Order: sequence, then C-alpha cells, then structure tokens
Amino acid sequence: MFNKICDICDKKFSTKSNTAKYCSSDCKRIAHNESARKYERKNASKCLDCGKSIFRLSARCFSCANKRDLNPSWKGGRIMTSNGYVWVHNPKHPFANCSGYVLEHRLVMEAHLGVYLDQNILVHHKNGKRDDNRLSNLKMVTKRKHSNLHRNFKNGRFE
Repeated sequence: MFNKICDICDKKFSTKSNTAKYCSSDCKRIAHNESARKYERKNASKCLDCGKSIFRLSARCFSCANKRDLNPSWKGGRIMTSNGYVWVHNPKHPFANCSGYVLEHRLVMEAHLGVYLDQNILVHHKNGKRDDNRLSNLKMVTKRKHSNLHRNFKNGRFE
C-alpha cells in the first residue's frame, strides 16, 4: 500500500498503485475538467463568420459551417419533394414555409404577374406534371375550379 496526498483536495489516502494522484473519482473529474478548460483556453479561436469562440481545428463554428452554401449537401436552394413538387429557398417571401421554401410554380406565376398570389388562388399544371413549371404549362385557378379540373381528368389530360 502507498500513502499519497490528493493533488486536488490535499487529503491523505491509501492506494495499491504508485501512480494514483487523486483520492476519489470526484477529484479525478475535477482535475480532468480543469485540464480540459486549460486546453480550450490555450487552443481557442474565433469563428470567421460570427466571432464565437471555438475549440476545434475548423475556421468556423458548427452552426456557421453548416449554413447553406458552406454545407457540402447544399444544392442551391432547390429541392424536389417525394410528391413531385419543386420548392425553392426564398425565406423573405411572405408565404414561405417554416424552412424558408416556396413552391416554384407559385414563384413563376408571381414573377409573371409582378404581385404575390393570394393563398386562395392555386396554380394548376395543365399537363399534370408537377415539376414542369414553364409559364405556358401553368394556369391560375380558384380552389373550386381546381377541384373540377381534377375531377374531369381523362386519358392523362385535363379537360
């Protein structure tokens, strides 16, 4: 048995190991946390974008490194959903969803008219292809008219 003095609390303790430095797991945790804080202070740097202190090798903090064009998964703000609609990233649009995306066919029609479309107005795809957002394929309709169009869908065409 070895009689030692704890490096953290200066309490005497007995141990079987000659290399033990701490009397308890609590003192060991305190020592580890202090050394980690010293390491962080020594190796701290600032994020290039927001100025937040970071403790990693990257030049940007995690949240800044994963924003849009800096993220390797960013596809330019244009996504297609599983039901075939194309969404475009436009967070300043008044009818953007919580992620900042707007349906592309609505943006095309709004650009053509020069005004935002009311939410009661729908944009109908004449050929039924949801990703075909050419102006010649789009038609503004009310909800009732849109329902009638889909009810009269025959042979792959809207009548």
